[in-house]
Amino acid sequence: MDKRILILLFLISSFAYSQTTVTLQDQCNCEVLSGTAVTSAGATTPSGADIGDIYVNTNTGTIYFWDGDSWELTSSDDQQLQNFSFDSASNILTLQIENGNTVTVDLSTLSNTGTDDQTIGLAGNILTLEDGGTVDLTPYLDNTDDQTITTFNLDASNILTLTLENGNTQTVDLSGLIGTDDQTAAEVIYNNTTSGLTATNVQDAIDEINAAAGTVSLVDNTDGTYTFTDAGGNVTTITDTSISTLADNG
Repeated sequence: MDKRILILLFLISSFAYSQTTVTLQDQCNCEVLSGTAVTSAGATTPSGADIGDIYVNTNTGTIYFWDGDSWELTSSDDQQLQNFSFDSASNILTLQIENGNTVTVDLSTLSNTGTDDQTIGLAGNILTLEDGGTVDLTPYLDNTDDQTITTFNLDASNILTLTLENGNTQTVDLSGLIGTDDQTAAEVIYNNTTSGLTATNVQDAIDEINAAAGTVSLVDNTDGTYTFTDAGGNVTTITDTSISTLADNG
């Protein structure tokens, strides 16, 4: 009776052992565990397993192996992305994968909410912000290049070349300044308010003054006398002696 019980117990234990141990030729003697404790790769419990031991999650059917420190997946979970949505209020991106699970990503750190979009202006060395506030850039500016111009030259193409004291040259194109203000006296306005003339341009004013002055002439009579005609048409004969006297008195 006792021997039969011992034999029965031996058979039962042998049957149970064959269900939990997988022997691979020249590989390992791996124990197979099962349960719901391991739900994701990297789990460290249950611990105490030997390297290569297998764990089967009875809820999901996922198989893990013990690498000496944790339970890891026996293969990658290669799935396709089925759908995704973005919640602009919370900045949460939701990804739906083919096994029906969802993965969320918080993109709040990438949001530009609260950025200060302003226009800047520069006056001298002062940087001004549109909504107020200024920045003095003076400490960050280099000294001006204060140099003396040693020589300059203007060529036929109207290019002005300036030679600086450090030996460098600068050129200025003056072609845009070429041209003369070619006008006649008649095109120039004359203000007759205080002159008493009636002319309203320079040419008419000249003609008016010339007409009022009349013609003055001095003619050499080749006999030692000169005939002087004043603007009024009066004629006077002047001798050489009179001219000499006038010259001496002048």
